[in-house]
Amino acid sequence: TVTADVTYTAVYEEHKKVVVTWVVEGKTTVEYYIAGVTPTYPGETNKEADDQYIYIFKGWSPEITAASEDVTYTAQYESKAKYQIIWVIDGKETNETYLAGVKPSYKGKVEKAEDNDYTYKFTGWDKEIVPANGDIVYTAQFEKTAKNPSTETNNATASTNDKKGGCKGAVSGGFAALVLIMGAAGAVVARKKHD
Repeated sequence: TVTADVTYTAVYEEHKKVVVTWVVEGKTTVEYYIAGVTPTYPGETNKEADDQYIYIFKGWSPEITAASEDVTYTAQYESKAKYQIIWVIDGKETNETYLAGVKPSYKGKVEKAEDNDYTYKFTGWDKEIVPANGDIVYTAQFEKTAKNPSTETNNATASTNDKKGGCKGAVSGGFAALVLIMGAAGAVVARKKHD
């Protein structure tokens, strides 16, 4: 409360200024800290994936400590290869991306629509599913079951009869040829006797 003329003078406490430089993917951010304060990066450390790899932030180099002198911290990343996994189900493709070493698994329902003659049961994939180590295609395999088994039986019987008929025809033809040969031989013998 003012009761008489007075002069106020600002008083300052002096602190050492430490310059902290952050380097993330070639981009630099500079901050100033009071000595003794532990710095923290104010932005994002994400690194965009490319066609072959994704990048996981692992920390800073050197390790962050309380500010004591000017320092530069550089973001460190671990790269992991990524692969295309293609699932083929009844001619339709589904593409997924997996990191190296991760075992893929199909997320949807594996089925094939029935048609007029058959129903289809999924029996597995054309190859064993293994942890991703390269681009690969897995194709669903199906077992078909006839809706009308008698149709298949009739077809099989007809096929068998055709085969038998073909054999019978061959035997009949051979027998006829044999008769002709024997007849000719008999005629020669009879002529000799006559002479």
